[in-house]
Amino acid sequence: MIDTVIRLACAAALAASAPALAAEPATAPEKPSVALHGFVSATVFVQDATTGPWNGQGSLFTVTEPRTDETFLGGDLRQTRLQLAATGPAILSGRATPRALVEADFFGGNTGGAFGDESVGPRLRLAYAELVLGNTTFQVGQNHGLIFAMAPVSLAHVAFPASYAAGGIGWRFPGVMVFHRIPLAGAHVLELAVSATRGSWSDADADLPLGVSYGEASSIPQVEARAMLSGKPADGVAYSAFLVGHYDRKDLTGVGATAPEDGVDGWAAELGGKVTAGRLQLAANGWTGQAVGQLFGAIVQFGDIQGWGAWAQAGWSFTDTVSAHLFAGMDDPDDADVREAGATRLRNVSVGALTKYCEGPYTLGLEYYRYETRTITGTRTADQGSLTAMYSF
Repeated sequence: MIDTVIRLACAAALAASAPALAAEPATAPEKPSVALHGFVSATVFVQDATTGPWNGQGSLFTVTEPRTDETFLGGDLRQTRLQLAATGPAILSGRATPRALVEADFFGGNTGGAFGDESVGPRLRLAYAELVLGNTTFQVGQNHGLIFAMAPVSLAHVAFPASYAAGGIGWRFPGVMVFHRIPLAGAHVLELAVSATRGSWSDADADLPLGVSYGEASSIPQVEARAMLSGKPADGVAYSAFLVGHYDRKDLTGVGATAPEDGVDGWAAELGGKVTAGRLQLAANGWTGQAVGQLFGAIVQFGDIQGWGAWAQAGWSFTDTVSAHLFAGMDDPDDADVREAGATRLRNVSVGALTKYCEGPYTLGLEYYRYETRTITGTRTADQGSLTAMYSF
């Protein structure tokens, strides 16, 4: 009996001194990493005429030129931008990375009345999911069109670049895009991209049901293709150059019509690029096309209008924080096409100058723009001076 008790006591002591078996950890699913980016932008501006599509941060061309009591003072924060980006865990046996992005600013209109200008609404800009598989990226959702490949440097005009209606075209549409990067020797990269996006055009015709645009009624997507070569060779000169083509079709009889289709083909070709060599920055862009009002072509006019445009900008960095930039651009629709379409704007010329201070996330800019818009009734001009503060995060 005593031997049995001793054996049991020894076994208990050994069990107590032995390390416990570690519990099998539960495998938690990986979660996507989420990041919030954007900027806060505040502009105080003075104008001597009204501009379109809006005044302040949305000015592109002259609308009304008062003859007396011309100037007015305004403030604009609508291009303030919020961007939420997510990167998920790898899928397809670790060969692909899913990502998503949502971006909004505050050009979504105001609540009206005496206090509407201080109560602006958000506007969805970008929203897409993408899959990165090696050097190829697949996007589904809304992103900038491939033809919107470059914008001039500005602080007061980020959401609506000064190149719109003055030498540059583009917008954003829901659709599918594919990008493929080809690394080349000597730190050069060739990117090839194609897209098919929702058709778009004016939908102001009351005969079109449910707000279906003429572009959608054609049942043909807008298609674009772009080739972009970029790099920064050993000599320190960074550059990019691109060539873009666009095609779309509009059915002007709309959906549900008994009449034969009345179609208009839209097309555009664009060429541009930029170079940074030391303290000097140069950028230029040119386009030609027809019936692309949905891309801000023909000075944002809808009709079977042929036209062309070009812009250029030169910049110089005096120090690591202070730089100056000069801009000039023009859009020139065909006069006869403008009149036949019942439109009014025949030519728009924009010139601008920017002095910028940038240190870390904070940027301050003093900017001036002049818009000279020739219409079927005469030439109208607008001058805008602005001070913009921007904090990026």
